[in-house]
Amino acid sequence: MPVMDNLQKYPLLHPALGQVHVHCLGKRQDPEELASAAVAMFESFLFVLFPILGRSGSLALFRRSLRLTEDAFPCYREARVAEEDALLNAVGTCLRQAPNIAQASMALLNTFAELLATFIGEPLTRQLMQDAWPHILSFPFEASR
Repeated sequence: MPVMDNLQKYPLLHPALGQVHVHCLGKRQDPEELASAAVAMFESFLFVLFPILGRSGSLALFRRSLRLTEDAFPCYREARVAEEDALLNAVGTCLRQAPNIAQASMALLNTFAELLATFIGEPLTRQLMQDAWPHILSFPFEASR
C-alpha cells in the first residue's frame, strides 16, 4: 500500500499526518530522542484507538502496518513479532537502528493511518487523529464528502 498510491484516496489525511509527524519529531537530531518521540507519537494514536478497537485489535492493526512497511525498513520485521507489552519498545529499537528515523517513522505512521482509514473511513480516522493530537491538529470533523 504505497503512500503515493493513496494520496488521491486520502487527500485530507496525508497533510494532517505530515503535520503530526513534524510536530512530534521536531528538529531533533539525536537518534535516541527521535526514536523516543516517534514511539510517543504511536502511543498517542494507539491510546485513542484502544477504547474503539480494543487493545488487541489496535495492536493487530499496528502489527499489520509494521508488516506492510518491513520491506522498506527490515528492522520492523523483528519489531512485529515482539510480545504485546514490548511492541513499542521494539519499534523504538528498530528506529534507533534505521538510517533515516524520520523516514521510517513517517512510513509507518502513513501506513497505520491508511490501513485504519481503509476500515473506518478517512473522516473518522481524521477525527481520531484530532482526538490523539488536539494540540496539533485543528480541523473540523466532516461526516462524509
